[in-house]
Amino acid sequence: MTVLSYTIKSEEGLHARPATDLVRLATTFKGTIEIEYRIRVNMKSMLMVLSLGIYQGETFTIYMNGEDEHLMKEKIEEVLLKEGLI
Repeated sequence: MTVLSYTIKSEEGLHARPATDLVRLATTFKGTIEIEYRIRVNMKSMLMVLSLGIYQGETFTIYMNGEDEHLMKEKIEEVLLKEGLI
């Protein structure tokens, strides 16, 4: 299992556009991927990811487990950086 923590730098926080990109990416992986901010939810669910309400300055954690977790880490970080979230 890979566990990574990040702090949101974007003024908009984790809003719909980057959340959509993250969820779309998460659904391409075979392994499990969850995001936690106060509660842990399945990162393959748009509704659950948006329900977290992660704003600027707040820290969240991503849990990845499965045969493709090394690829998950790489691709998730690419999206987070591209969207200016971290």
